[in-house]
Amino acid sequence: MEGDDAAAALDHVVTAFGTYEEYLDSQVTTQDLYYLENEEMARQLVELGFRGSGEVLKREEFEARKAAAEASRLSERTQQNTNTAGSCMAPAPFPIGWKLRLHYSQGVEG
Repeated sequence: MEGDDAAAALDHVVTAFGTYEEYLDSQVTTQDLYYLENEEMARQLVELGFRGSGEVLKREEFEARKAAAEASRLSERTQQNTNTAGSCMAPAPFPIGWKLRLHYSQGVEG
């Protein structure tokens, strides 16, 4: 059960941040930047696990989870569109008034 919670937390992390750099930056403190004076080095320390809280995703894992989350979101959207499209009646190809007008304009009796 704990593994499911950790996976859900990591999935939330991937949806919360647009890029891997934003994810790393979220774990860098102002104190880190004060002492290091280099944002890239602070990111590297987080990526290596020296800074930050909890398990740190590697770039490849972050991007793979990001792609999986996007695919899941698109799949859900497609499924919703499919479900809603089948629930409404499609309009008739020609309105009945147009058919009547065509019928009488051709001089057809009956």
